[in-house]
Amino acid sequence: MQQGLRHFPPANPADVDLPSIAPGEAALLRGLGLNFFDYMSLLTTGRGGHFTRTTNGLVYHRSGREPHMYASSRRGIPYQARGDNEKGPFERHLPLLLTDEVIHNFRKRANTRDAPNFMTEVWPLVSKEVQTVYYEGVLGQARSEKLNFQAKFLATPHNSPQETQLLNEVGIPDTQRWSWDRILQPHGGRTFASATEWRDWMINYLHEGAAQAKLGNLNGPLKAALDVMRDLRNELRLIVDHGGLSGVSRREHLDSWYTPINAFLSIGPPRLRIDRNSRHWPNLRNTGDELLAYLLKTGQCRPHTINGYETGGLDVTLGPFRLIDSQGHAHARRFAVGVPTEGVHWVTFAGARPGVNSVTLSDTVAAARGVLHTAMTEIERGYYIAAMEEVKTFPMVEVEALSVVV
Repeated sequence: MQQGLRHFPPANPADVDLPSIAPGEAALLRGLGLNFFDYMSLLTTGRGGHFTRTTNGLVYHRSGREPHMYASSRRGIPYQARGDNEKGPFERHLPLLLTDEVIHNFRKRANTRDAPNFMTEVWPLVSKEVQTVYYEGVLGQARSEKLNFQAKFLATPHNSPQETQLLNEVGIPDTQRWSWDRILQPHGGRTFASATEWRDWMINYLHEGAAQAKLGNLNGPLKAALDVMRDLRNELRLIVDHGGLSGVSRREHLDSWYTPINAFLSIGPPRLRIDRNSRHWPNLRNTGDELLAYLLKTGQCRPHTINGYETGGLDVTLGPFRLIDSQGHAHARRFAVGVPTEGVHWVTFAGARPGVNSVTLSDTVAAARGVLHTAMTEIERGYYIAAMEEVKTFPMVEVEALSVVV
């Protein structure tokens, strides 16, 4: 605390000491991502406020216990609302271009020091898949199939004159053409004369976003398209993890550009949260975790590096993800998965999805198997005393000394 101010570092909002924020006290919320919506909920409805629905929408009724909240972000706009889920728990977009064969070829190149360039080789495939789903939604399933639109559109080069010609032929008006610029900068760079003018524009923008979300992630062309980015996370992880890109491409194209827009467009809050109305990524060198800081200081771990670029995460081996020390040696009894390895892996903060062979879960399984294999190997070597013969059960394995960082 300095000058009477308190700072809460990044954390799960449910674990933060929010009761220490007094009613009416000024509170600055840094960032407008998912945690922003959680904080807003905890500090409003979580303190006794409530909403009622009127003909003009939802109206919030204060409890009098709320702080005065100020919210900010670099973009100045909350994450886009996710489309209402029409897919059920297991359905997802199946890759049209990021197929197993394509992924295998990218990995083969990366393993021979010819890693692909994300912006020129991977991004066009992602963009093409997103736009294909969008235009199919605009045309409607029956008309799209009649025109054989999907096959024709996928056959045209990304952002090419042939692509534009096809859109003209099937009758997609300019006002309905896909525009990444418009989606990423919805205000179009316009200047607002006053805070009131900005507020009015923002409320209209949020209402429009909620209306699009209500159409769903299958029947709503926009949200169905953006959901493709979410559905392709696993395929992208398989491409970019473990040095799948060069250091420059990882830093400039993935970490600095695609990861933020992926979060903005596809990891947003449910529609109900919208109705209710200098980036600092986690970095091993400035961690507040005492264990990680000690391991780094003593050379027992090291930052992950690609061609001289420090990604910010712990350096680990391929599965089962053993910790690598400053000398490049893997520790047989230390494993790391999840957020601390962001950089080796991509989007480790996203949860696993049902019905998908989620990398998040498979990585955890690989680490667990590594722990068990290490323990069993040491038993075989006689490092542990086996259970007494008269005890008719499986031998007990002491694994307290096995460290798992998650």
